Formats: sequence, structure tokens, C-alpha cells
Amino acid sequence: MIRCIKQPTSSVLKVFLLGCSLLLLPCSPALAQGCTQAEIKTNIARFNNINNTTAKQAIVQCGPKSVYLLIEALKTDKSAAVREGAAVALWSIGEEADQAVPWLIKALRNDESAAVRAKAASALGLMGEASYEAIPDLIDALKDKSAEVRANGAYALGNLGKKTNEVVPELIEVLRKDQSAEVRTNAAYALGNKKEAAKSAVPYLIEALKDETFSVRRTSVNALEQIAEKTKDVASQLIEQLRNDKSILIRIYATEVLGEIGEPAKDALPLLIELLEDNSVYVRYYAASALGKMGTEGIQAVPLLIDVFFKDE
Repeated sequence: MIRCIKQPTSSVLKVFLLGCSLLLLPCSPALAQGCTQAEIKTNIARFNNINNTTAKQAIVQCGPKSVYLLIEALKTDKSAAVREGAAVALWSIGEEADQAVPWLIKALRNDESAAVRAKAASALGLMGEASYEAIPDLIDALKDKSAEVRANGAYALGNLGKKTNEVVPELIEVLRKDQSAEVRTNAAYALGNKKEAAKSAVPYLIEALKDETFSVRRTSVNALEQIAEKTKDVASQLIEQLRNDKSILIRIYATEVLGEIGEPAKDALPLLIELLEDNSVYVRYYAASALGKMGTEGIQAVPLLIDVFFKDE
């Protein structure tokens, strides 16, 4: 099954697309060679050409049979391209390669190549419960000098379930302060996946709706919607922010989130009605859309919505 990544950023997207390509490439001479130890070693050596996706596809097709040799390559190969390719192949094999977790952790800690550390972080995010022992190292990765490593570390923490709920403060810090938009985006993604455990992140996700980078804003919207499924705190804080913050980005995105929350955000009705007369067409659009999602509570706004329909240019 192809893994679906929500709101990917460039480093995560590169790993995702490469991993998926390993599952989709058609048969080729390399694929037809089989899965003997010698053939697997030959294909691993071809990782030196970082664009050799055919060799990587052949390795992934061998599945668990290739894991031991991939671990050896990750541990000992002198070529950073080979070590990186080994980490990507382990990512593509997924939980069937979970015996690689200790070596992926070592690569994340110690490899001199940022690309290898980044791919190791990505792989750890997809190894299931076996990766729980990697949580302290993934937290450390949030401080790596490489933005790609920090981004992939945040994304991995977002994929590891409830065991990583305690990392919410670290993810908030990254969302607030990291200089890389990619890292901030992945921190927002991870916080959204924590749902109610990330209630303390709501004010910072709301503030991130004003971020200069679209991917950060968009992912923060998604995160707020995910957290709102489990707690009423989001709606009340969005309403308060809308009352006090004149930022057009806040008005647009906060109104959108309130619409997605729907009836539980009924306290926002008077404010949403006011926003039907906002100077921004986008704010008016999302306010009207939100009112339409308020169920029976929104009926009082029907005459105003009809009026807006006929008058708004």
C-alpha cells in the first residue's frame, strides 16, 4: 500500500516520492535478477549513483531478505550515497525492516552526512512501535544543524503515536522559533497528530496562521482542525483571537477552522455574521461558508446570507 503523507514538505516529499517510486517502477533487468545475497549486494553498490532508482526498486522487491545487507551498508559503507540509499530502502520496506531500528538510530546520531541522518529520521518514523526507543534521538534531531534533519525528525515524531505525546513542548518550541519554514510546517503537522494531547499548542498554532509561509499556515489550519475534534478549547480561542487580532490572515484561516468545527463553534455565530461585511472577499466567503456549517444554529443567519448573495460583488 502506498503511504499517504498529509501536507508534505520538500525533504519529506523527496523521501516519499522516492520511496513510492520504488514500489511503482516497471520491471527491468535489475528487477529480474532475483534476491540472492550476491544480487542484493550488487544492487546496493549501485546506490553510489544516487539516481539509480531501479537498483533501489530491486532491493525493496526483495523485502526482508535485503534488510541485513542494507543494515550492513548503512553501518559500514564509505559512500554517503550508498548509506543514504540504504536508509531510503529501509524506509520503503517499512515495519518489516524494524530490526534496523538500532542502526538507524546510530546513523541519526553519528553519520557525518546530513542526508543520511535525514533519511534515517524518516525511516524511524515509519517503523511502528519498534521506533519508540528512537524518540529521545528524534527529539535531539530537532536541534540538528541541518534543516532537513530537523524537518524529518519533527515529521517522524508526528507519526509515532501516543508514545510521543510528551514531545509537545519541544514541537511548540520548533513551531515558534525555527528559522526553516519546512521545519515549522512539520512541527505543525506533528502537533496536529497529537490531537487532544496538543491542547497547549493551540495558541501557537493560531499565531502560526500569520506565518509568512503558506505551508506553515495551511498545516496549522489542519492541525487546529484535528485538535478541535477532541476538545472545545480551539473554538473559544479562535473566537477570542478573531475579536482582538486585525490580521487578515487570522480572519481568513480562523474563520475557515470555525467552519470545519461546525456546530460546536456556535458561540462564533455573532462574530461570523459581523464578518459577512468584512472588507476582504476571502473573509466574507469563509464566514458565509462557516455559517452554512452551523446546522440549526445557523438558521438565524439565512436572511443575511441571502442579502450578501444578492449584494456582494
